[in-house]
Amino acid sequence: MDFTNALTAVSAGVRSVDPARPLWGSGTVVFSAPDGAGSLILTCAHLCRFSRDHVRVDCAAESAEAEAVDYDPGRDVGLLWVTPRYPLRAARIVPVSWRPERDQRLIGAGCSRGAGPTLSDDRLKCIHRPFRGMPGYDALECVGTPEYGRSGGGLFTLDGFLVGVAGLVNLTGHGGLYATWESVHFLLTRNGLEVNDAGHACLATP
Repeated sequence: MDFTNALTAVSAGVRSVDPARPLWGSGTVVFSAPDGAGSLILTCAHLCRFSRDHVRVDCAAESAEAEAVDYDPGRDVGLLWVTPRYPLRAARIVPVSWRPERDQRLIGAGCSRGAGPTLSDDRLKCIHRPFRGMPGYDALECVGTPEYGRSGGGLFTLDGFLVGVAGLVNLTGHGGLYATWESVHFLLTRNGLEVNDAGHACLATP
């Protein structure tokens, strides 16, 4: 599987089926249960709040109703649980010890305006710890501004490891803001998961 197909295969669209409340967003598959019971979709917290309004996730030609498992509004990361007919491929995640470099090239993945997943070239501008006026929201700021519908989508290294989750736009600097890999690890740990040496989320060792 080539690089583009590998990242789009783990990327998902998040949409509302409530005509009174149209909603488009994105997400990334980060865990699939070994028994095939379902998968976890990592997205931004503000999309998880709408899951009670019949949100569906579209990924790899599969469409399934989603249920919010957990979300952290301060960090703006959340997890949705889906039960597709077939197991979903999960993304690899950088270790919590990973450190980015200024001007590092990165790849954004998401579903612009409800379309299928696409990739965008990006570049790291700076890291906010935290972003001004938002205690708890550590963010990677990239040069490009994500289009509508890409909130919740993943930010990846050039070798395909997840490092961030699209959430906000810096209206002052006109850059896209992404919740950090550390916030991703925090949420996974809170839900009984850990990232192994290969970068895959798995059930934490007791």
